[in-house]
Amino acid sequence: MSKKLICKFESPEVLFEKLRRDKERLLKALKSENETDLCDNFFDYCVTAHSLREWVIKDNSCRFSKQTVNDTCDSYNVLKMCHDIANASKHFGLNKYNEEKKITYSVFLSTSSMIDFYENLETGAINRVKRDNLDIVIMGEVGEIIGLWEFTDKVEKAWKEMFIKCGIVTHNN
Repeated sequence: MSKKLICKFESPEVLFEKLRRDKERLLKALKSENETDLCDNFFDYCVTAHSLREWVIKDNSCRFSKQTVNDTCDSYNVLKMCHDIANASKHFGLNKYNEEKKITYSVFLSTSSMIDFYENLETGAINRVKRDNLDIVIMGEVGEIIGLWEFTDKVEKAWKEMFIKCGIVTHNN
């Protein structure tokens, strides 16, 4: 009997591809400015990113022990933030042990206003259009503030580096 419960998910690389699809859905929700979809997709993204730890630990090609994988993951603040966000979201808050180890101070929705300038090619007049942009902001305990685009890019980069360090063979390395 197979250990996997969901078809198609059979390696860390496949779960990493799911993380990339989660990112696409997350950024699509960001553009749609639907707060519920944005929060749902952010939760899914962080849970998938955090779940990759166990997949790497259990992969036969990983050359590190469970403790070494966890310690190496924890050397990346964004992976620790995914851990905090996933656990706090799944368990409706952090328990005392996780509360003491957390590095994520806050996650919140933010709206910023921008003004776009357009030139009317026929008249040469400059038109201004104000628009509001929705974002998710992740704030670390040491005052680090990361917007959603930067956060997802750093998470993806961290996992690519983790695969290389752990000896996980992928089509990209």
